[in-house]
Amino acid sequence: MVIGASTSNLYPALTEDALDTLLQLGFREVEVFLNTESETETGYVRQLRKKADLAGARIRSVHPYISGSEPYLLFSAYERRFQDGLHLYEELFAAAKELGAQLVVMHGDKLHGVLPVEESVGRFERVYELGKGYGVTLLQENVNRFRSSDVDYIRAMRAQLGEKAHFVLDLKQCRRYGADPLKVA
Repeated sequence: MVIGASTSNLYPALTEDALDTLLQLGFREVEVFLNTESETETGYVRQLRKKADLAGARIRSVHPYISGSEPYLLFSAYERRFQDGLHLYEELFAAAKELGAQLVVMHGDKLHGVLPVEESVGRFERVYELGKGYGVTLLQENVNRFRSSDVDYIRAMRAQLGEKAHFVLDLKQCRRYGADPLKVA
């Protein structure tokens, strides 16, 4: 078993400082939580990658700063905003590729979102396909106050997406919304 850590564990430390701390503590498997748009710029992510490489660490996943905005950007009924959200995710996928990360984590649609479940899952699939073009896999995290806290939504994703359905199981989030982790998984 390999134990990793996320730079988000040290928030509000600057991402590069949080990465330095995790590396100094001996973590060699890390998630980078990008906290703002400027942290997706090529020069910045190359510096993070260099730090990880020099320490013999691997940046396994990226968690984007726009998680709380995903319902508004990607899962609203306004198509142009969805297209703009795809552009933001394209920048995130490019940053993840530059970091060597294979995974990007999404919170997704809000609980009781405006889109029908099938369309909501379809939006996830479109973002997923964009990520595959960068060699990155999009994962849906189960998060309180998001559709992914609903076991039926997770089942709908699995049924509609098949092998494209990938998840992050957050036990703390299960506890927050009162779900049995064994039923979510």
